[in-house]
Amino acid sequence: LSLAVAAAVVTIILHWRRFVRRRAANLVPWRARALMLTVPLLLAVLVLAGHAFIALEVIPASTFAFAETTLAVALLYAAAAVGAWHICWLLAELVIASPAFPDSTHDAHLVRIVARVASLFAAGFVVFHGANDVGVPAVGLLAGVSIGGIALALAAQSTAANLLGSISIFADHPFRVGDVIRFGVNSGTVEDIG
Repeated sequence: LSLAVAAAVVTIILHWRRFVRRRAANLVPWRARALMLTVPLLLAVLVLAGHAFIALEVIPASTFAFAETTLAVALLYAAAAVGAWHICWLLAELVIASPAFPDSTHDAHLVRIVARVASLFAAGFVVFHGANDVGVPAVGLLAGVSIGGIALALAAQSTAANLLGSISIFADHPFRVGDVIRFGVNSGTVEDIG
């Protein structure tokens, strides 16, 4: 019976996700992000309902009950991480759609870069906290990943410099589409910034 509950939750989520993706393709970005937020919300509701059903109706043995509770908590944190991701993007798209926001694609790109970084940090924070609750030694894993991150950062210095340069271009607005830029004997017209 527990497997049937799990299969029902997976089936409902997959069908809802497919429906939401098709529907979101025809909406403005902020409405699409709001609709996508319903997927982790539905997952959380179904996991809570399934967990309550299994605890009350099936009355599992202690080992199975512990494993099922751990899985339910992990799924709730996964739903929260995906929800945090979508909330960051929803806020970014709401800012871009705001009438007070300038119609420059320059600024929209900057807001989307900030949303991408914020969504990674928000989802990572939720996963890190959830891993600690489930019993995974996240602090030890973070220390190991940090050492690997330092090595990766040293290897990717030029990529990081290009990323920071592009953020600087978006933030400072040194030129706009249509401007003519001269460098030495070469010149060109800015056609797109992205």
